[in-house]
Amino acid sequence: MTQCSEYEIVTQYNAEMRGFANYYNRCARLYLNKVEWIWLNSLIRTLGWKWGHMTPNAVYSRLRQPDGTHALEFEGKDGKPRLLKIYSLTDRRRISYGDKGLENPYVDIQPKAGWMLGRTELLRRLNAHICEYCWDEEGPFEVHHVRKMKDIAEGKSMWQKLMIARQRKTMVLCLPCHHRLHQGALPDNRFWKNVDTVDGEPDA
Repeated sequence: MTQCSEYEIVTQYNAEMRGFANYYNRCARLYLNKVEWIWLNSLIRTLGWKWGHMTPNAVYSRLRQPDGTHALEFEGKDGKPRLLKIYSLTDRRRISYGDKGLENPYVDIQPKAGWMLGRTELLRRLNAHICEYCWDEEGPFEVHHVRKMKDIAEGKSMWQKLMIARQRKTMVLCLPCHHRLHQGALPDNRFWKNVDTVDGEPDA
């Protein structure tokens, strides 16, 4: 990053550390001091290289402000000197609920969550072990998906009409039916009993 300006370097480092700290800010046990130390040393050494192999102590002295914080001095668009503060974990956004802040702003209130163990409608249909087209119960079974209902809105095939009638983007099919569907050879299920079946691969 030494090819970038000092302002760009500090801005990038600040953004990365701020994002990392905010992401973990709601953790019940938050210990980011070592991460901050590694991050700050990387920033200081990058600036030291940018400023002609300056030692870390010299960089710290150059950035140190009267209030004990560290900031980069740069020239604004109006030509006046400005300060870009070096990010610190003490700058983390305080967690609050309404107008009330927490006594410890970094303690996460664990939500009351429970597992949803109910089966979905699709899972129930799949576990019924029956083809929704030919009513075969042998299996194995697969689920055929369409992206959107409008993709089959003008469909003429019997399987498309069935999906439209059920308003479902999925259909549980046995393996032979699924293969025939993708081959464009799935017969009208009203005449399914008249279709001869042979051993081996579908439509082989």
